[in-house]
Amino acid sequence: MPVFEYSCNSCGKKYDAFVISFSTPDEELECSHCQEKNSTRLLSMKSTIASSVGGSAAGGNAPGCGAASGSPFG
Repeated sequence: MPVFEYSCNSCGKKYDAFVISFSTPDEELECSHCQEKNSTRLLSMKSTIASSVGGSAAGGNAPGCGAASGSPFG
């Protein structure tokens, strides 16, 4: 299930919501703060940074990345 970030037009708070489908209308989502159904989906720039012991966050020697995994792309 995708996670989207929303802003409530009633109370102004931001919240994240698990959505069953990309086509779920924003009007069906209830604000987790005020319980109103008056939200707008935001364009989110969230990202995840992962690293492993002995590797680097950019890939390097991390297991499953490039030459360390025996990939022909490394």
